[in-house]
Amino acid sequence: MRAKKEYSLVALGHLISRVESFVNGEESPANRFILLNKSVKYLNLRSLKKAIVDKWDPGFKNAYMKLYPDSPKAALRMLYGSVFKRVEFFSSADVIVIKANISLFYLAKGIRIKLFMPGGVRSLVEFKNEIDIRKKIESSELIHVPRLLSSNLESEPFFFADEIIYGDLLSSDNPQTPSVFKMIIPRIWQFYQSNGIDWLTLKEKGINLKDKIEAYKSAIDKGKRQGPELDLDRIETFGDRLIPNSLIHGDLSIKNILVTSNKNYLTDWETSRRDFIIFDFLRILLNKKWQLHDDIDRLMCLEIENRFGSDKKAVLSLSEQIMLAYFLRKTEQLTNTD
Repeated sequence: MRAKKEYSLVALGHLISRVESFVNGEESPANRFILLNKSVKYLNLRSLKKAIVDKWDPGFKNAYMKLYPDSPKAALRMLYGSVFKRVEFFSSADVIVIKANISLFYLAKGIRIKLFMPGGVRSLVEFKNEIDIRKKIESSELIHVPRLLSSNLESEPFFFADEIIYGDLLSSDNPQTPSVFKMIIPRIWQFYQSNGIDWLTLKEKGINLKDKIEAYKSAIDKGKRQGPELDLDRIETFGDRLIPNSLIHGDLSIKNILVTSNKNYLTDWETSRRDFIIFDFLRILLNKKWQLHDDIDRLMCLEIENRFGSDKKAVLSLSEQIMLAYFLRKTEQLTNTD
């Protein structure tokens, strides 16, 4: 049974009041509700109209609003004119979330509608990708995701509707977090297996390791940013070694896991793609206090044993994969222009 929750008018009014207080900076709600994240602004219709009509700047100066980075008011007016006016169901939404896309929450019905935001940090291809991947996941039942109810990809505005899961987000200091990951890791590994695990070299993935190392050194020499201490000589030997590759989530982190009383849900599959499995686990492995290395290493070693037997020299160990993935991520950050 999926968690459902009904709201009286009084309870709904109290919720909207708390949301507006959060937006206006009067207080920070004590409890997480739906997808509460301090980098996101929660608005109801009245607050949004106030932001646009009265030219009030709500402070959308963050990575999610790159339409007009220097003019958040202009960005809001453009959004309102190009998207919102054409959506009939917009005016009846209880809560509106503007993030990488636009989400409208209908709390009494337990429905969330996610709208594609033109010009945002997510492409239409990624938006459509989430729908396709989640349909695939629902049919496999290996991972819990909010149930898709409908979608429209034929004409603007593009959107899909799914059920609202009333749960809590994990946090880095939540004592539950490691145990939740311990339950999720075997399930997502089964998901990889169901989609096929390929063992590929960097060269087979089209990655020139020598060029990456030179780009990293060049960025450090130019003083672009402070680089971490990395054993580049050892990393240089990884080019012809095999690394497990499958259909990954692409953004597996605490902000994309919802915990209910009986299930853990994995959300936001827009950036799902076939890539190195280690990219899904890098963030949680770098958090040493969660101590999840052995859980992932056990599954990795079993996969290696089944595939290669005793001939393991051609395969990167989990520790080596972590080192390589960390290097590739840091190289990307250092060489990308702001």
